[in-house]
Amino acid sequence: MMGGGGGWFVPVLIAVLIGVAVALAVSGGTGGRDREHAHEILRRRLAAGEIDVEEYRERAESLDQDRAGRASLRRWLPAFFGILALLLLIGLLVLGTGRPGEGWWGPMGGPMGGMGGQRTDQDAAPAAVPDAEELTVEMTEMAFEPATLEVTAGEPVNLTVANVGQAFHDLTIDELDLQLGVEPGETVTAGLEADEPGEYRYYCSVPGHASAGMEGTLTVSAP
Repeated sequence: MMGGGGGWFVPVLIAVLIGVAVALAVSGGTGGRDREHAHEILRRRLAAGEIDVEEYRERAESLDQDRAGRASLRRWLPAFFGILALLLLIGLLVLGTGRPGEGWWGPMGGPMGGMGGQRTDQDAAPAAVPDAEELTVEMTEMAFEPATLEVTAGEPVNLTVANVGQAFHDLTIDELDLQLGVEPGETVTAGLEADEPGEYRYYCSVPGHASAGMEGTLTVSAP
């Protein structure tokens, strides 16, 4: 996961890898001309009597073997560096900076729908319910504490979510249309009411966080 100040590193690395791949591909063409020039020198030395036929054949065979080895290496190296750069680019586009819609490629390139959701600040959160019971959840990398919550159907509560970690997280409950995004070191409180008994999954919608264990269960009991 990249920090805000080090977001330049991977793009620069990708550019370097692409440059290396292009340079290796171009150098492959010049290598062929160099080998032809070496063969021409051998032929001239043979014609001038500086070397005999046996020596000529040995050196020509050595050049051909070297040519095959270098050709194989030059064929695969550009592809290797190109594929590596592509994988880094894909990883960067998927993970971004760890905040939905805030990858280095800009806010228009962020995750969409259920993959990333929309960041919700205190002003956009559902209003707290006066005199209601309060439930508190802390978010870290990568866990909710507690990972289980219990409420009674039809009874509103206030859900306070504190981000004690170092990265942006949110608490999302799809069935209740709730998503509370919280910056590191900040706290958001919102009113919460579930009408139907059952179990509801809450999770962090930042890509990769839920799969890393950042999820929990809200149990709604019948009155």
